[in-house]
Amino acid sequence: MAKQSSIIEMTGNIGKLNFYKDKEGYKVRQREGVSKERIMGDRKFARTRENNAEFANALKAAKLIRGALYPFVNTVCDSRFMQRLSKSMVQTVKSDPVSSRGNRRVAHGDLSLLEGLRLNGATNLKGLFQHHYQVRKEGGKLDLHLQSYTPGQLKVPANTSHFRISLRAISFDVETDSEDKKTASSDFFPVEIPFEGFSMELATTDLLHPQKVYVVVVEFYQQLYQEYEPVAKGRWNVGEFV
Repeated sequence: MAKQSSIIEMTGNIGKLNFYKDKEGYKVRQREGVSKERIMGDRKFARTRENNAEFANALKAAKLIRGALYPFVNTVCDSRFMQRLSKSMVQTVKSDPVSSRGNRRVAHGDLSLLEGLRLNGATNLKGLFQHHYQVRKEGGKLDLHLQSYTPGQLKVPANTSHFRISLRAISFDVETDSEDKKTASSDFFPVEIPFEGFSMELATTDLLHPQKVYVVVVEFYQQLYQEYEPVAKGRWNVGEFV
């Protein structure tokens, strides 16, 4: 056991070193953690193994979904999106009603728990469109209907001249570590003239995997000559699971 000989005497932890005081004075020792072998084999850590297995399944699903969201990961998602997505996938795993603890899986969970999850935590569909939109998932397709509006009713960022809507349907299978996706995108809609309403749909029946999630994305642009440039580098773009 090493003793402290420094002028500054302290208690607490720095890295793997534990500084403490006993009747003989201030000392330092190396902290000992629980080994991986003990966690994997000791029955005292059975609950830890169960939690680890379920978290691994949730994280694997989150990574598959994130991978299927490109290029929107770069143009819409904020820096904390993966944290929010992983948390939602853990909740999905816990919603599995048929498997025992430690064996619960995303495949048996309730993926509707992702509805309302934002790609960009600063924006959402309701804040943009107010009550002028409807989303339906039925008959093997994803439908979006945007009602008519007048300029000023949409809550768009400054310097926006146009916006574009995209629908993304994602299917995935954690067991085979695979995903599939389909996308439909609208034209560029100007924000300064009255809008007469718009509907778009995306067929989802031919997606490869049984687990499916759906995302609506709205991106804002400024038209400069014949080009459309992202507004504020996409900072205010909207993306939401529906």
